Amino acid sequence: MATTNPLWVDVTWGAGGSSFATTLDLCGHITKYIGLDVLMHLTCTGMTRDRVIEALDTAKAYGIRNILALRGDPPMGHENWEPVENGFAYATELVAFIKERYEDYFCIVVAGYPEVHMQATSREDDIKHLKEKTDAGADVVVTQLFYNNDLYFKWVEDCKAAGVKATFIPGLMPILGYDRFQRTIKFCKTNVPQFLADALEPLKADDEKVRNFGVEFGVQQAKELMDGGCRFLHFYTMNLEASVVKIIKGLGILNKTKSLPYQTSAERATEEVRPIFWANNPQSYVRRTSEWDEFPNGRWGVSRSPAFGGDDAADQGFVSYSKKFKTVNFEEKKKFWGAQCRSLDDVSKVFSAYLAGTIKKFPFCEGSIAPETGAISDSLQKLNSNKLLTINSQPKVNGMKSTDPTFGWGPENGYVYQKAYIELFVPSALIHKLAECLGGFEQLTW
Repeated sequence: MATTNPLWVDVTWGAGGSSFATTLDLCGHITKYIGLDVLMHLTCTGMTRDRVIEALDTAKAYGIRNILALRGDPPMGHENWEPVENGFAYATELVAFIKERYEDYFCIVVAGYPEVHMQATSREDDIKHLKEKTDAGADVVVTQLFYNNDLYFKWVEDCKAAGVKATFIPGLMPILGYDRFQRTIKFCKTNVPQFLADALEPLKADDEKVRNFGVEFGVQQAKELMDGGCRFLHFYTMNLEASVVKIIKGLGILNKTKSLPYQTSAERATEEVRPIFWANNPQSYVRRTSEWDEFPNGRWGVSRSPAFGGDDAADQGFVSYSKKFKTVNFEEKKKFWGAQCRSLDDVSKVFSAYLAGTIKKFPFCEGSIAPETGAISDSLQKLNSNKLLTINSQPKVNGMKSTDPTFGWGPENGYVYQKAYIELFVPSALIHKLAECLGGFEQLTW
């Protein structure tokens, strides 16, 4: 990212300070060794006042001058957000505390929601809370991602009319892959213009075409924002920078010098230290990782890539299912899966109903059932009705064209070959019987 000479780079803060030391170390190294300004995220989650002071004092010692103050998400495993004793209940309180204790040393950035925060009672109430944050001392507002520029411009207009005095910076997330895009807009409840949804639909099976379209749309969206008066753009890279760099180049703003909306770090004035690794071998890491986001849907490529979901254990495995459904209350869950789900028979009925299409939401599937699943749907329903609970599967495919509407994926003029497989939960009482059965098939791996 440093090759694009950005105004700053973001480093996120783990919920409850879970990455406290790592975040601070990263910010310090980026500032001192890479020579970039850092916007360090800081949340209220699990953070006492003393812990916040420790974090900010360390940041100040590193020469970091920009803080994104957030309330944060509930800690892993908790549905509801609650402040800790001697902590902060809202981002506004954190902003006021930073301003009072450190005066003008830190430039304070806060989050804004052009499409209204998911927990806000109304649009007007959401804007009122944003004004409270800027009145408390916030200087800059960076927005949640959006794909409808008209909504953004109207929101900024209404914020200014309500008395919000700050620099507004739109937050943009490039379309990196169809599946990831669908997950993002569902999770964030993001408005998608109809023309954008229509344009993506015929491309969704071809990762490369989706990514190229994402770059084209990103350039178009950013140009409209710049023409509308936006002086700064904030890109959510999700650790995948290639598309963002292409958008920046497409805008013709690569390495352009601009006046800054924040305070620069004293560490950038001179470069006194450069680690031996970077001095002797500056390109090795970049070369090794340059193709990591070639195919961000994760259907192929290097498994170490963030395109496969990141290397944070908290974002992998079954934890992600509980995270995704943490905003669904108990009454909604009963509506999806039934008021009583206490026996294996009850559970197997839920799994079977999802495959049959009578249940639309399911903890073990990110989106809708893939079309290719239809080829084995009867077999899957039979397994689930017998308490072998399937969560992932694919049929055997032998040389189908990549453009096939049911089995195809990837670029045109290709062919799909895949082995059949299935992942499933097995009740402990059936383990030995299943093992005995599977052991009778020589070519089966289990």
